[in-house]
Amino acid sequence: VKGTSNGASTDFDGNYIINAKSSDVLQFSFVGYKTLQVAVNGKTKIDAILVEESNQLNEIVVVGYGTAKRKDLTGSVASVTAEEINRAPVANVAQALQGKLPGVSVIAQDGRPGADISIRVRGGGSISQSNEPLYIVDGFPVSSISNIPGSQILSIDVLKDASSTAIYGARGANGVIMVTTKSGKSGKTKVTYDGYSQINTPTGYLPVMKGYDYINYNWAYAQAIGDGYANAWEKLWLIGNEFSGSNTAGIEHYKNIASEDFSKKVYRGSFSHNQNFNISSGNEKTKYIFSVNHLDQDGMKLNSSYKRSNASFKL
Repeated sequence: VKGTSNGASTDFDGNYIINAKSSDVLQFSFVGYKTLQVAVNGKTKIDAILVEESNQLNEIVVVGYGTAKRKDLTGSVASVTAEEINRAPVANVAQALQGKLPGVSVIAQDGRPGADISIRVRGGGSISQSNEPLYIVDGFPVSSISNIPGSQILSIDVLKDASSTAIYGARGANGVIMVTTKSGKSGKTKVTYDGYSQINTPTGYLPVMKGYDYINYNWAYAQAIGDGYANAWEKLWLIGNEFSGSNTAGIEHYKNIASEDFSKKVYRGSFSHNQNFNISSGNEKTKYIFSVNHLDQDGMKLNSSYKRSNASFKL
């Protein structure tokens, strides 16, 4: 294939022809390979062998209890940073993962404060056994991450597919959630505080009947079924044939009786707050961080609350 002084391309077998001076330098390049430069120096035939570019494959990735090269790490790894976690003021840090990791499902078991959070990585794999992932906090296996304040977490990495079982074996069959907490840094002593307050208000209540409507509806329903049901309802509320006056006087009486909406008694507004205090310092050889956290979360349901206090020292 004839080329120009600017360059030439090879054919299917790698043969090429290029017009070049004896003082020129040929540059061979291909996507995914290192660029090679060869001086002509009067040669009429120059063969070039390119070497694969492996810089990206040599990138170091933190996995399990150590590090691994990216080319040795199979499967997918998803990560969430501290900034993303702290954007959502939630009591359970697992809730902050909702919608942020592909293939990871985060579901609250119920609406209570401090309720358990179920995490599924790539769905469930067992009917009779647990489908919860393996939790690793700073290299140590734990049963849950719900008691770790979000402000103390540096990052969360989720190992999925083959990457989890390659390191942790059968224990990582449901995926591995790795939590890295914040550490002290060398330099001047740093004191930080962060916190938030929440006011929760019900957006609506279930529609309920007034007392008169409730009795009248059930009386009509009982009459449609039969006299036996109707008589029992009339005895219970002293209406109809069981009332000493007319057939309607008894039920009309309930129009003047106040009714209670118990949904408004059970659910009401609430107040929650979270406080976090950190001290960190150190030098090149020794670093430490001391953290204190207090969470007080009132539920919107009567007599429901979640309180948690944490103190940690990391050296």
